[in-house]
Amino acid sequence: MDWKKIREDIRGVMKEGMAKLKEGAEIAGKKAGELTEEGKRRLKINEIKTNIHNETADLGARIYELEKEAPGTITDVMVAQHVEKIKKLAEELEALEKNK
Repeated sequence: MDWKKIREDIRGVMKEGMAKLKEGAEIAGKKAGELTEEGKRRLKINEIKTNIHNETADLGARIYELEKEAPGTITDVMVAQHVEKIKKLAEELEALEKNK
């Protein structure tokens, strides 16, 4: 058995293995960076969606308040239906809060 040859083969395998590990680590680092950017992008998308939802809710609240102040002002059927639903819910809430 040629121990010198075996030792050289082992060193060669070790060098090759280390090179593959280094290459894998570089790829993993790049992929992690890409995933971080994707996470940031998705977070921004959710932030914008939340802002849109909040603005829509504020707009709806304002329309409801205008209709309460001057009934019949809003002529859109869907808006009128939502206003009625909100009125009923508000009455139900008020009744429940009185019965604490």
